Amino acid sequence: MRPLISCWLFVAALCLTAVAVSNANSNLDEDDDYIGVAPEHEQLRYNSKGLRRDLRKWQYNGGMFGKRQYNGGMFGKRQYNGGMFGKRQYNGGMFGKRQYNGGMFGKRQYNSGMFGKRQYNGGMFGKRQYNGGMFGKRQYNGGMFGKRQYNGGMFGKRQYNGGMFGKRQYNGGMFGKRQYNGGMFGKRQYEE
Repeated sequence: MRPLISCWLFVAALCLTAVAVSNANSNLDEDDDYIGVAPEHEQLRYNSKGLRRDLRKWQYNGGMFGKRQYNGGMFGKRQYNGGMFGKRQYNGGMFGKRQYNGGMFGKRQYNSGMFGKRQYNGGMFGKRQYNGGMFGKRQYNGGMFGKRQYNGGMFGKRQYNGGMFGKRQYNGGMFGKRQYNGGMFGKRQYEE
């Protein structure tokens, strides 16, 4: 549990950093027509403000070291709304490709999340996740490390309502098969 908490704290710190960078960029004097390296006198003007808007190319709205950025962000290419190190990002996020709404390190993510592919609503390291969750495949509602989970749970397959490490569980439980109402390590259990 502690490693998981530490992971989320790390994620929160990164998110706060991204927000701080975004806010800092939003406070800059916006210059939507700024393209290419500024003339020397413009560089001096920007430097006198403590800003490094010189030497940046194809940026339309702040950001650092990025190309073709439309709204802030750092080190990213073809970013439309902030984010860091990402390509083809449309709404923030870090290190992600083809992200439409934030997220980190993910590909084809539509609504934030981290390290996930084909995620539609958050989650971490998961594939084909539709609603959050971590490390899971074909998850529809949260959960961790599970496959074909429909409502949360951890490490389970074909779980319909939470639970851990269980198969064909319909309502929570741990390590059980064909459980209909919670329980641990049991088979064909109907009540805890």
